[in-house]
Amino acid sequence: MTNHFNTHILSYRSVRLYELSEGEGSVELGHSSGFFCSYQGRYFLVTNWHVVSGRHFQTKQRLHNDAISPGFLKFNFYSITETRNSSIEWTEHTTTMSLYQEQFNEDSRVWLEHPKFGSDVDVAAIDITELVGNTKRKHVSCYVLEDEISKDYKLNIMDDVFIAGYPLRSSVSPNEFPIFKGGTIASEPRVTDTLPLFLIDTKTKKGMSGSPVIVRQSTEMMENNNPGTVTISNGALNLIGVYSGRERAEKEIHEAELGIVWNLKDGLMPIITQQ
Repeated sequence: MTNHFNTHILSYRSVRLYELSEGEGSVELGHSSGFFCSYQGRYFLVTNWHVVSGRHFQTKQRLHNDAISPGFLKFNFYSITETRNSSIEWTEHTTTMSLYQEQFNEDSRVWLEHPKFGSDVDVAAIDITELVGNTKRKHVSCYVLEDEISKDYKLNIMDDVFIAGYPLRSSVSPNEFPIFKGGTIASEPRVTDTLPLFLIDTKTKKGMSGSPVIVRQSTEMMENNNPGTVTISNGALNLIGVYSGRERAEKEIHEAELGIVWNLKDGLMPIITQQ
């Protein structure tokens, strides 16, 4: 059992993913990020489509040398155990998950894709309910999607956001928890021509692909004693989408240091809720 009294709850929801090749003698192809969420009693691991497929989501070209595809994901995660005296303890687990039900058969993939746009939306979700378990006393910390989509807020350009992922190698990171890098919403988040994405102004690295994107909404409150005074307070932290990196085919996007975010409502939720 491990107790972390000085950590933020969101630090347990992101996870570093190691992509391993198929077949015997698997080799590490790289690392990326993902996060846990739940919906209607099911747990999911969310990341990018290009992470699990090993292909660029626009060109569909293979991303790794020698056209090697990832066959497994390896990652650590923490489960929460509520003890009899109402204290909370964290237990670390290490697991390796196959990305295919049948080896070398791409039609047997375990991840879910967007039901309308398919792999053109660079988001994938894997049902991990059986892996992480779910009892009254033990579970993983995750974004509860029923709660996230019910929140009453509107995104706007210039809102500050945070990407919670793993840009650093584990050997140089200060601890096992994610890095929260800041950014700003750069394009109108509620206006899309086709695909459910918007851009953020940020400078990140490849390892952050698949990270959750979070916004801290400010709240304006009128002071009763001073009717003309408005106090701005920090509001709730809200999950708004999935980070997809800056590796688009368009050179201009990359050079402008703009990152892609697939929005929660139309980018992630159709994947989670499909039958």
